Amino acid sequence: MFLLTLLLACEPNEQSQSYVPGAIETTGATIATVNGVEIQEGIIDALLKDVPAEKQAEIKASPNFSKMKDQLITTEVLYQEAIKANIHLDKDAQLVMHLTEREVLTDFLIKKLAKEKMSDEYLKTWYDDHLVQFKKETAEVFMIVAGTQADADAIVAELDAGGDFAAIAKEKSIDPQSKANGGSLGEIELSAVPPQMAMALNSAEEGKHTKPINMGGAFGILKSMNKKTDVTPFEEVKDQIKENALTEISQEIVTELREKANVVMPNEAPKADVKAEVEVKSVEKDDVKTEDKTEKEHGHKHEDKK
Repeated sequence: MFLLTLLLACEPNEQSQSYVPGAIETTGATIATVNGVEIQEGIIDALLKDVPAEKQAEIKASPNFSKMKDQLITTEVLYQEAIKANIHLDKDAQLVMHLTEREVLTDFLIKKLAKEKMSDEYLKTWYDDHLVQFKKETAEVFMIVAGTQADADAIVAELDAGGDFAAIAKEKSIDPQSKANGGSLGEIELSAVPPQMAMALNSAEEGKHTKPINMGGAFGILKSMNKKTDVTPFEEVKDQIKENALTEISQEIVTELREKANVVMPNEAPKADVKAEVEVKSVEKDDVKTEDKTEKEHGHKHEDKK
């Protein structure tokens, strides 16, 4: 069915009674011949047109490429049978095909307008507005794990009294992996840690330990050191953000075109009439203001004569 969605032609008319929908003219090497009809690679090229070249190479090298070819063959077999059965002359089928044509046309329109609008300047602005997505915060994280809330509170009290974090971790932590390293978990990307740990680390000053946090069956006391924030440069993510930016631009275009359109719901006045009514009221207000101003000026002149 996706081949019909891809390339449906115009509605048959008096000059084209022999028109058959879904007929596709392509070029390229032959993938297969179905009942004398060649399926050519041009169809695949059309389907992958908007896919980046590197991604196209991945698709063509993957097992899914064979599945795509097989789907084209199956679709051709079913398409030929549908034409033989005159399905394309069925009124309900024609309605669905025309609706599909509309979807294809509107999709191509939005893509065309979005691509025209998506300049490097627009992408840079999008990058700046979404900069948080390209920030990478890391820190060396330390942790002491206690088996109970009471043990965790006792460890925090010891730390508050000036106890050495690494020494206490080696002595009292029940986590065997970090215990040997004085509680060190190494350098960690903070966005990758569990939410409760991230909240605790963000609430504590760098170098200061946190309050005990419930880790599900155990309690952890954390500390972070050497926090760093790296930002991925725009040029490195420019191609990556195009798809997201394209989606946002497309939404903006749809909203803009919808707002410009004169949409009239039942029992509502057309936009043009509403606008005209507003303009009339505005003119009436201006006339009243002019009359008031004239009367005041006339009154001043009369007083001057006296």
